[in-house]
Amino acid sequence: MKALNELFKHFNSSIGYSLALFDENKNLLIATENNDAKFLEYHFTYSIKLQGNDELYLASKDRLGLEVWKLLELLIIQTYNQNSYSREELLISLLKGQYDPLLLKRAKQQLMKASDLYRLILLKGEENIDMTDTLQLLNVAFKGDQRVISVEMDYGIVLFVAGDSHNPIALANQIRDTINAELLIDIKITISRGYDKLQDIYEAFKETMEVIEIGKVFFPGEHVLNTENIKLERLIYSIPYKERRKIYIENFKKDLYDKMEEDLVYTMEVLLNSDLNLGEAAGKLYIHRNTLNYRLDKFYRDTGLDLRKFNDAMFFKLSWLLRKSIT
Repeated sequence: MKALNELFKHFNSSIGYSLALFDENKNLLIATENNDAKFLEYHFTYSIKLQGNDELYLASKDRLGLEVWKLLELLIIQTYNQNSYSREELLISLLKGQYDPLLLKRAKQQLMKASDLYRLILLKGEENIDMTDTLQLLNVAFKGDQRVISVEMDYGIVLFVAGDSHNPIALANQIRDTINAELLIDIKITISRGYDKLQDIYEAFKETMEVIEIGKVFFPGEHVLNTENIKLERLIYSIPYKERRKIYIENFKKDLYDKMEEDLVYTMEVLLNSDLNLGEAAGKLYIHRNTLNYRLDKFYRDTGLDLRKFNDAMFFKLSWLLRKSIT
């Protein structure tokens, strides 16, 4: 797009015509005079066929002679074709929020099908860890897979996963296990929600970076986090720290959990993460269901909260997450 902008500046200074370039949907790309110009403001339009079935419209307020029109068409096509991008370059531009209608159109053609959803998977290593070998490993692992693209950004490595041929959580765990085994480094991984518009990719990237930071607060021992599974944690984290602290102090006993056995609190967390399903929680804890009920009774005696009841369970979860976020 930068090259086309330079070309139009040259048109404006050399031939003095009022020109504009529109995409196939009549959206303005470049104008020599007014950047808010509308398609219908121009009296003469000329169709320009490009590679890959792309089409642009050159618009002018003055009639162009045949020789001038053909020259302009040739220069625009040459400039457009020279300004090509690899899939990786397209993805990096989108992740930086640096794109225009032409680049977005090319990205849609090269990165995904029209009906696809896509997700981002972010890999974050420890501070000062060189991720070059990790990127090379991923490129080898997904060589030939047109649905997955890997690029390195300042914050970490980003995988663009188009379509639903990959289970994102299974894929993330597989990636982590492979990197850990091959390179002996530990990484944190976050998975974005599914998106269907490439215009939203910058927001998806910010979302995965935010979840890395949220994980440090609420899930320090977890290595793979799915954005869709931590909605409440994201909501609490969005509240400024001082407000969180104020809410906790004003609404919950300050020492409610201070003297409680660590294993007992962990048991309650597992129960909440199992959607209050006692059988599932007991299985995750490798204990008998009767043992779990005994611990629930003890927790009730200590706190007055019966986590077999939804309201008490929600009260505990909110108070515990707030406590985690301020300590």
